[in-house]
This record gives sequence, C-alpha cells and structure tokens, in this order.
Amino acid sequence: MGHEWISIIVDNKCYPIMPGSPTRFGNHIKGDFYHISKVYRNTYGDQGGLIKDEEDVPPFFKNRRIIDVTDHYEETIDVILPERFEPEKRARYAYLSVFDLYDWKTVAYGTPKGKGYIFRDMTRHAVYLPVYYSAGNYSSAYYPVKVDKEGQVSFLKPDKNRLQTVRLKRKFMDLNPQRWLKAIIGGYFVLSKEELFTQADTIYIDTITECNYQTILLHKSYRYMKYVPPAGTEGNMAEIELYDKNGQKIKRQSDR
Repeated sequence: MGHEWISIIVDNKCYPIMPGSPTRFGNHIKGDFYHISKVYRNTYGDQGGLIKDEEDVPPFFKNRRIIDVTDHYEETIDVILPERFEPEKRARYAYLSVFDLYDWKTVAYGTPKGKGYIFRDMTRHAVYLPVYYSAGNYSSAYYPVKVDKEGQVSFLKPDKNRLQTVRLKRKFMDLNPQRWLKAIIGGYFVLSKEELFTQADTIYIDTITECNYQTILLHKSYRYMKYVPPAGTEGNMAEIELYDKNGQKIKRQSDR
C-alpha cells in the first residue's frame, strides 16, 4: 500500500523515524514487518527527474524532486529481464510493479539491455510484474518476476500441462486476524430457549483451527445466544451468522 516516513541524516548516516512510532530512534524501517521493494526520497529541490528523456511516463515518475535511495535501506540487486520480448512490443522503458490491496503499482523503471531490460537497485524477497506504459495505459510485458531472499531471479511462467486445483482462502497474508483469533480462545457462547438464560447450554472455544470459518454443529434448537469474551480481551466479535444443515443462511423469524 506504500509507506512514508521522515529521515534525519547525520554524518552521512540515515536515521528513519516516524512520529508516534513505538520503535527506537532510527529503527523505524527494520525487522521483518516491512518488505520494501523501492524507496524514493522526496527532496526540496528539482533533481532533474529519474527519467529525463521521455515525456510519456507513469505519473509517479513525473515527480522531478525524487531520488532513488533504496540501497540506503536494503541490500539491492540489478534485475535483468531476458531477451525474450517481442520486437514490435519493445519500448524505450519497461516498468516493474508490485501488488497492493487492489492493484499493481509501478515502483521502478528499466532501461534496455540487449533485447531485454535491466532494473537497477531492486530489493529481494519480492514478486514484480513487468509492464509497459503508454498514454495512461499499462500492459504486461512479461511473466511475473520472483526475487527470492538469496537474490535468485526466476519467472512465474504457468505450466499449462500440469494444472492443479487450489482453494484460495485469502488474497494475501494478513497477520491481524491470527492475533484476533487468539484473543477469542477461552471465550464461549451461551445458548438458550428463553430470554433469561436460566437453562442454557455453553459452547467453549478451546481452539481455533480455521481462520475464515469454524463449523460447530448444534443438535438442539435455541432462540437466544450471547458471546462472552475471555477476561482482559477486547471482545472482537463483529457479527454472527447461523446456517442450517444444508448450508443455507438462517433468517430472522421476522424476515420470513
């Protein structure tokens, strides 16, 4: 999704900080929380632009005040795309994009190298999509490029002769649901046929085996239900839905 922070430079050393951040001074971009693909510095003066001889460039690269400082934060490598581009589709520049919550975002540009392109100072542990840009439109230029932790470059080219069936549960990894799920363990549901819960059954949550859903079979009928969170937690329970044995959502009686 992108990120911005402040850097203070003292004796040619860069200290990234973020007002309000709990990290120690200078440690804002450290550890495994952030996986950086590219870092650009916004300056207070005209730096001439990263791409100086082309007018039709992605909007981000029209900013003449930015400079590439990726190698100030990460050990970088040059990513070379091979000589496999169709001649009629080759352009003066190609670009690399990374995926955010909704779309591919262009983060780097590459210059011709032979019949391919070279992208300078790219970080490791990332997947990039090579694209062309023209008049406000993007088009894929090659298969996605994977750069592993060791800096080895490979291409995610599908093998149509070896198809697999997979079940996708999430679009991308999000660690917050895992944290919230742990906070549910130890809580319980109370179910009753009458409003005062004088005669009720309790379902304890001893473990969570599935992030997206967990099936609990009820062999009795109830009218009222309440959730009791574990002590000391925030009680994160946004909504509750009930389904019949055929997997159909049960509507409120007033909706029938």
